[in-house]
Amino acid sequence: MTKTIAGLLALSVLAFATAPASAASMSCNAADVAKVTAMVPMMTDGANKSTAYKEMTATNTAMSQGNMKNCAMHLNMAAKAAMSK
Repeated sequence: MTKTIAGLLALSVLAFATAPASAASMSCNAADVAKVTAMVPMMTDGANKSTAYKEMTATNTAMSQGNMKNCAMHLNMAAKAAMSK
């Protein structure tokens, strides 16, 4: 019985340790929006910068409408575009 519990505990620790990166994604709050907003102007001109600006526009629209799920989704897309080469 003790070995079973220890085994299950080890599996649960392993499962949390290998959680996908999306689990640590940005949420729709002022601090995260400010971080991404600061990253976008520093980008070199191109498709990724254009995508980041479009996603930030969608982020701001969703935030103003109170749709936090879409806000977070667009913020994560903007951050991904801003971090792309």
